[in-house]
Amino acid sequence: MNIWIMGDVHGDWLAIRNFYIQHKTELSKDYKKNILIILGDFGANYFLNDKDAQFKNKIEKYPLTYFVIRGNHEERPSILAAKYPSDWHQEKWFDNLVWVEDRHPKILYALDEGGEYEINYKSVLVLPGAYSIDKDYRIINHWNWFPEEQLNEDEKKNLLNNLKPHYDYILSHTCPLAWQSYISDLFLNSVDQNKVDNSMEVFLTLIAAGTSWERWYWGHYHDNRDIKAENATMLFHEAVPFGMSLSEYQINLLTF
Repeated sequence: MNIWIMGDVHGDWLAIRNFYIQHKTELSKDYKKNILIILGDFGANYFLNDKDAQFKNKIEKYPLTYFVIRGNHEERPSILAAKYPSDWHQEKWFDNLVWVEDRHPKILYALDEGGEYEINYKSVLVLPGAYSIDKDYRIINHWNWFPEEQLNEDEKKNLLNNLKPHYDYILSHTCPLAWQSYISDLFLNSVDQNKVDNSMEVFLTLIAAGTSWERWYWGHYHDNRDIKAENATMLFHEAVPFGMSLSEYQINLLTF
């Protein structure tokens, strides 16, 4: 099985096309054997109209299965399934349940509440959701904003109560609060950080204090970089083989 991991896509199908062009010689013809993990803000359930369908149709032309972690700029699949029960179902993948839209079987959505999956015999903790710093701007301009973009308190409590002492990998959309010091150069000058809701980042700090990991991957901040001190990698449009850091992958490319 070929497993890769990428950050935010935001409905930009060209990011998927570019990934495919770059790696098509390495991929199987069987899409179920090619897994591309997306670390949130995929863009498949943002507009909630034909624009979403167009994006899904374009990316499903490639022999890829998408395993999507929910970000903040997209509706919860569970909410869509409740609204349109005849269009959605759940399947078992990676030793847990995923949401699947009937018309788009290549796109697997991790559970909205997060949880543990087993991918390629590795234990993986999935922690979806984040806060939209442009929430007020979106509401004023009648853009889509999703009230349940973050984990709620019950979901957080359940994850903490079931936390294991170690995971091979952790996948989230945002990162623990303390790690923001590594990426403060990416903060927008137009945003008053004192008004940002960091409750998800605080929760992830509790997760980080209660477990250990081989590598933690996240997106959200639109850049690609390793945080070596935390065994963590932040991704945007760059894709790396699952389990590798950016630097390891770059060294691997030079080697071959």
